[in-house]
Amino acid sequence: VGQSFTGDGRVLNNAVFYIKKSGSPTGNAYAKIYAHSGTFGTSSVPTGAALAVSEGVDVSNLTTSFQLIAFNFSGANKITLTNGTKYVVVIEYTGGTLYSHEVVVGYDTGTPSHPGNFCAYHTGWTAYPTTDLCFYVYYEEETEKFYVNQSGDTYIAGNLGIGTTGPDSKLEINASSGETPFKVKQPASATETLRPNAAGDITQLWNYPEGTQTDNWSYVDEVTADDGDTYVCQEYVVAKDLYNLPAHSGSGTIDKITVRARIKIDCPDPAKLERIVMKTGGLIYYSGNLTTAEEIWEDKSYEWAINPQTELAWTWDDIDALQIGIETNYAWDYSDVICTQLYVEVDYTIPLSTTFVIDSSGNVGIGTTSPSFKLQVDGSIGPNVAPTLTSVSRTTTQISYGTDDVGSYSSLAIGADGLPIIAHKNNTDDDLMVTKCGNAACSSGNTSIWIEASGDTGAYTSIAIGTDGLPVISLFNNSTDDLVVTKCNSADCSSSSTTQISDSDHIGLNTSLA
Repeated sequence: VGQSFTGDGRVLNNAVFYIKKSGSPTGNAYAKIYAHSGTFGTSSVPTGAALAVSEGVDVSNLTTSFQLIAFNFSGANKITLTNGTKYVVVIEYTGGTLYSHEVVVGYDTGTPSHPGNFCAYHTGWTAYPTTDLCFYVYYEEETEKFYVNQSGDTYIAGNLGIGTTGPDSKLEINASSGETPFKVKQPASATETLRPNAAGDITQLWNYPEGTQTDNWSYVDEVTADDGDTYVCQEYVVAKDLYNLPAHSGSGTIDKITVRARIKIDCPDPAKLERIVMKTGGLIYYSGNLTTAEEIWEDKSYEWAINPQTELAWTWDDIDALQIGIETNYAWDYSDVICTQLYVEVDYTIPLSTTFVIDSSGNVGIGTTSPSFKLQVDGSIGPNVAPTLTSVSRTTTQISYGTDDVGSYSSLAIGADGLPIIAHKNNTDDDLMVTKCGNAACSSGNTSIWIEASGDTGAYTSIAIGTDGLPVISLFNNSTDDLVVTKCNSADCSSSSTTQISDSDHIGLNTSLA
């Protein structure tokens, strides 16, 4: 059986039919797509060979109740159904026995609403204009080439070119000379802290150590709380102070303000409490009641997300006119209810600013818009994980030769055996010495050779390993003012030959050998 329908230009993915089994049919059923013949909606029937054939569906797995079963098309059978062209989709099952072991297909004769029509095969195709097959034809979902969702997220399939029509990477930016090819701007959060700098509209509290009341603000303005060293207080009555603040320096959109106070209440009592005070627009506003554990300094705060007087977001003019303060209630003694520190934090969002740039010279700037180097960072940088410091042990060996003064003018090379060999001067005998180390640290097995020569020799030594693997040493003879070269005939220089290079001039000082 089949049903005529209209293609819409998309790629065929699967067909779904409302089917069940009767009895015990076996084998596979298939969905097929045919070209259309006849009048659409009245006499539609398939014509020609099938244009596409689905994968088989094992009918023995069907139930005896109607279900929607999908027939999937794959490979070359995922054809494009031309937009506006009429087709017929068919479900075909050639196994089983009529009326006993068969596949039953659902159709609608009561309220057919599809513009196509039903058709059935029995020795030939017959169209039924007042009947619809219960079916769906699904198309392969296409990936959008360019998509922006309601959240502003953007998806682009393929490469994106800016300044070029032929990008060969996911993002290619071709900038003209002098243009900045890439820049990132983003908002940033910031906090400005304002501390009292003058007396406000109300001054009722006392201060400690005792001073002028109008200077109360200076008893609570410290950056680091000094606790009992300076504070404001009162006894017996409800009293409060208000303090002025310096002008703001930040700019941006204010998110909230938070007034913070460091307070202490001795001998806790329900009547003994403090409140943070804030004045804006001519009105005074209070935090909730603040208490502390007995004789314990505690940090308290109260937040205003908007200006309570205007019921609007805070403005910088509001901040410049703001006064903050503290209220103490019913202390029995002046030190019972006290405040040592008070300030306001203004949290705000800075407008878009450039945080990352690649300039026209190819220099990269992070936190700066004018990098002078290939990479310039204005701010701190660091790894995700702190580096592990490894302790390395070192060995220092002191090589002595009795009471002789040795070690001057030393020069070291690594012999062919991988162990150090050192040329140095014995100042006691004014001779050249060669020490061959017995291990890498020169801590044992060392051998020392005196290479005697006439005069004061051994100064300004330089040692190297020749192509034959044996040491060669250059030095200076202080007695004759001549350059001397000693060629070792063995790895420890126990056998050697010395050549003195003489000249009428003073030569050989500060020798160097390679």
